Formats: sequence, structure tokens, C-alpha cells
Amino acid sequence: MMVEGFETFIVKTIKQMHKDFAGVDDYIISIRYGKRISTKGETELLQEMKDSKSAGMPSSYIAALHKDLIYAKYKNNTGELNRQLILLDLEPLAAYTTDELFKLKEYISKEDLFLKVNFDSIIAEFEQKQPIQYFMPDADYGVRVAKIKTLIDEILQKRIGAFSLGAGSDVDEDEETGAED
Repeated sequence: MMVEGFETFIVKTIKQMHKDFAGVDDYIISIRYGKRISTKGETELLQEMKDSKSAGMPSSYIAALHKDLIYAKYKNNTGELNRQLILLDLEPLAAYTTDELFKLKEYISKEDLFLKVNFDSIIAEFEQKQPIQYFMPDADYGVRVAKIKTLIDEILQKRIGAFSLGAGSDVDEDEETGAED
């Protein structure tokens, strides 16, 4: 906000100094930056995320740090920035590693855990048809993400079905019954 105020001051001052605009009194000057401005680099943000997790900070705070990290890392690559922001909204508990989530697996749905573990390959399957950042480009962001989630859920359900028919079904039954080998 401070940078925006300073730029507004500069524009108003230049307008006042410019003789061609001397007779114009009814004007509005508004400066708004649509992108995040972060003074922290990738290393600092990664360390802050690690420290925040250790301190037990809320996942919403850690997710915001993750978003800042994406902006810091991809600020000069709009296509990849947009892709990473979409992926952030699609991946369950994106700021957490699979190892961290396995420690909390009793609090996470099996579908979310399965999606988390298989996220990269599911996205790769989705992107065989089209890069995710170019999917429904004219639609509202929320509509795009909802449609992508629906399509990803279809891929996920096929994989869960194939998994339960394969070797994984024995593991699931053993876990549910408490049976040991």
C-alpha cells in the first residue's frame, strides 16, 4: 500500500506540473498492483514454512507462505506461475509433504491421501490432452478449478478402482480388520 501511495503522489505531482493538464480539475488517480510484492526470497520462505510447521501454525498460514513462494519463484514466468497457482488449489494440503501427511493419515480422507501421493502422475495424465494453465482460459478462475477438480476426480476414481482390484486390496482389508501376516 505504501508503494501505491507513493506512486499516486508522483503521478499527481507530475500532473500538476504539466501545463497541458492545468485546466483539468476533475480527475481520479488510482494505482493498484494486481500482483503480490514480496521482499523474501525462496530460501527465506522455505525456512519460514519449515519453522511454521514446527511451531504448529495453522495450515492456512502455511498455505499463504506456499503461495508467496510460488510468486517469488515464478514471478518472471507467467505461464508457469499460473500453472503452479492452479496446482496449489488442486492439491490437497499442498504445502505438506507426503511424509508429513502420513503422520496425520487418520485425519485425512483416503481419497485426499491417494490424490496427494499420486498427484504428479494424475496431473501428467490430465496434461496429456492440454496444459492445465490453458484449460478453459475464458472461464472464471473458480469455474476452471472446479471443472479441473471434477476431471481429476474421475482419473482418481479410476485409479482407486484399479488399485482396489490389484495387490492393494489385501493391505486395505488387513488394516480394516487389524489382521497381521
